[in-house]
Amino acid sequence: MTDIDFDVRFHEPLRTDDQLRLALEDLLQCANLPQLWFIFLDEDQHLVGPFMPGDGYPDDPAQPVDTDDLGTVPSAEVMAVRVGMIAELVGAAHAVLVWERPGPDRLTEGVRAWVRAVAAACLAREVSLRAQLLLHDDGLRMLVPDDWV
Repeated sequence: MTDIDFDVRFHEPLRTDDQLRLALEDLLQCANLPQLWFIFLDEDQHLVGPFMPGDGYPDDPAQPVDTDDLGTVPSAEVMAVRVGMIAELVGAAHAVLVWERPGPDRLTEGVRAWVRAVAAACLAREVSLRAQLLLHDDGLRMLVPDDWV
């Protein structure tokens, strides 16, 4: 890949899964430690900042969390609502979640549970979740519903 290719990827809309995966793979490359990346796209599918890594989410996405605004709800629901709030704050129309963890390109049961729960919570809370991806030792893989059912 040349610098021109890299530059074009970040100025052109990322309308296809391959375009999105390649652009994010250029940025994130491969897994270093277990964490979750929050990435946002505008209405035209352009990347908008910030790129936010996060860690420390509970093992169980169904674990109840007490919040002032939502009451007591599952952790995955809190995540979905907070992702929607951040998207609104940064002027994004869509969210992308990248689950980073060292290892092969297969989902662990724990990550699979989170991917499934967050997808359902985003749907229920009307948060536009454009994609979920797995960042592993060898790169980035787009996750599809068959991966988490």
